[in-house]
Amino acid sequence: MKTWWKGTLAIFAVLFVLMLLQDAVDRKLVKKRANSFQLLALTAAIIGMYFTYRDFQYYYAHRWLKEKFHLGGYLFWIGWIGISLYFLFGKQEAPSANENLPTETADSLEEQKSANKIH
Repeated sequence: MKTWWKGTLAIFAVLFVLMLLQDAVDRKLVKKRANSFQLLALTAAIIGMYFTYRDFQYYYAHRWLKEKFHLGGYLFWIGWIGISLYFLFGKQEAPSANENLPTETADSLEEQKSANKIH
């Protein structure tokens, strides 16, 4: 890519898709399986960062690229590591008992309870 902002936009799009995928996994799977997936994603990101470092250090053509290119490569992996850590250790909110009920049902249940107390 000839301009920096096109590369940045592409990297942002990939990170955004990864975040959406990890969010869907976190919401759809049971907690144990979701954590296993997040741990797998974290491991993949760390391994990717290691191989990027090795590539930049030992591959002759990449050693001569400017530091902004190297920084961009590392920032991608750091971003994915951050996304994985967020979903792995982020606060999981349990849904309230009435959250899944339609509002009419929740209101009518409250009315029934109050009516039962009166009688």
